[in-house]
Amino acid sequence: MDQHFTEEVRNSVSIVQVISEYVTLKRAGKDFSALCPFHSEKTPSFYVSESKKIFKCFGCGVSGDVFKFLEMIEGLSFPEAIKALAQKAGLPLPQRTQNPSQAREKERLYSVMEQAARFYQRQLEETAEPVQEYLRERGVHAEAMARFGLGWAPRAGNELLKFLRRQGFEESEIDLCGLLKSPGPGSFHDRFRGRVMVPILDLTGRVIALGGRVFGEGIPKYLNSPETPIYSKGSCLFGLHLSKEQIRQKDFAILVEGYFDLMVPHLNGVRNVVASLGTSLTPNQVRLLGRYTRNVVVNYDPDLAGSAAARRSIDLFLQEGFRVNVLSLPNGLDPDAFIRREGAEAYLERLKRSSAYIDFLLDSAIQGERAAASPKGKVNVLNQLLPYVALLPNRIERSETVGRLAERLNLDSSLILAELRKVAVERKKDAKIAITLSQEVTRTEQRLVKLLVESKEARGEALPQLQDDDYRGLTTEPIFRVLRDFYGSNREITFLNLQDALSDPQQKELLSDLVLTSSCDPEPNRAEALHCVTALKRLSLEQTRKELQTRIAEAEKSLQAEEVDRLYKRKLEITRQLQLLS
Repeated sequence: MDQHFTEEVRNSVSIVQVISEYVTLKRAGKDFSALCPFHSEKTPSFYVSESKKIFKCFGCGVSGDVFKFLEMIEGLSFPEAIKALAQKAGLPLPQRTQNPSQAREKERLYSVMEQAARFYQRQLEETAEPVQEYLRERGVHAEAMARFGLGWAPRAGNELLKFLRRQGFEESEIDLCGLLKSPGPGSFHDRFRGRVMVPILDLTGRVIALGGRVFGEGIPKYLNSPETPIYSKGSCLFGLHLSKEQIRQKDFAILVEGYFDLMVPHLNGVRNVVASLGTSLTPNQVRLLGRYTRNVVVNYDPDLAGSAAARRSIDLFLQEGFRVNVLSLPNGLDPDAFIRREGAEAYLERLKRSSAYIDFLLDSAIQGERAAASPKGKVNVLNQLLPYVALLPNRIERSETVGRLAERLNLDSSLILAELRKVAVERKKDAKIAITLSQEVTRTEQRLVKLLVESKEARGEALPQLQDDDYRGLTTEPIFRVLRDFYGSNREITFLNLQDALSDPQQKELLSDLVLTSSCDPEPNRAEALHCVTALKRLSLEQTRKELQTRIAEAEKSLQAEEVDRLYKRKLEITRQLQLLS
């Protein structure tokens, strides 16, 4: 577009009128103010000046003219913004003089994709009743099939190719759209065969790509269009053209993985949903979503792949300044299956109780740590979360998050807490909490190891009473395990024999620290050994009870009545065992 026409368009539209279609403007002197549509705020800091024909937000700093506003709010390019506003003003577009062949080529590709989508739609309507029945079973009825433009790719090898040829398109154009595969030189057949077809649209509603889900058996389950001159998979979000207004109004988006995870919620009234097209989320997709909101709830599938993808997306969202929650649905259900089984109201209730991202990450880290209740396990868990804490720009928020982590992990080690607070202040992305093994050991463990190594009488009294659960997850677990193995097989227990039996050099060093650095302690005796075993049992049971209480609270939050009942019975049993030790 030439500069003269750009100025003509700018002068022909009212920036106040255009922006008022997206936000509620209120008179502020000779200008207008509103809550900024580009970041969350409670006090208006977004101003629009009709006389200067500009907008500016004094909160997040964005500013520009009417074209810039349309680019940001609708995700348009500069030429697209000019074209949209010219149409609004009733101005005819000038003939383009730059790259006319490239422009014509792109328009041809858009036409190919539009015709392909229509072909697949007709195939579904006219020849694929079993596929329609399958879609109806998944909660997608005829009206919904039409709303999303769903289609069917015939199993025959080149039905689409023959159709598009009859429409006057060349094989080279069809191939450039990613609709063909070439088994050999000069030979083509349809890329999509035997699949339920889903059109992928850009923000203006044009078909730019297609996704196909296999019907019946077949690999891969999902097949998407490759990158083309009109489609970059890392730069668009499925369904955003339908959901952008609801996302802006509700000021948060729900991010899901697949086509049906978006379609079924949308058809049931949950319409601020977007999908990441089954690929890993990209920075471009995050920035695209950021034009409509800075708040997101990630609701990926609860399997291992989905959890890993959720963690990667959290990282990207935090880097772009989003507030992130995570919704984990029960019983391994995805949004599609949950809403079909439980209904939209139940889904919305779950949505209200979605977890802060730090709780989701903490739960994931705990599940992946074999001995998360031990001091070493807690440190390992924390070190996984510290990079996310460091992404928080606000020192107070980092400090609050650190406090939350300490509370959830029942941290009582002043050493760990001090290191954790240091991270909150310094905001180091590569921060790690490092403590030596001997620093992780409680006084009870320390004294009991020394007693069992040095006193045959103490061993005879205490080791028969010691069980695996009493020391499971402790830093000293390998030492107690070797002691019990020696005792059970009547092997001679000496300091040197135990050191030889320990394979880990750190454990060898720990044994030396525990036994050799306490030479001034009182002489070992049987009663003290039994007292230490009892104390160890009590510590283990109390830790188990705390963990059960945390799990009960989580099960209550997600309305899992049977799980609450089971966990509560287990907690009562642990309480009875503690009472017997008193």
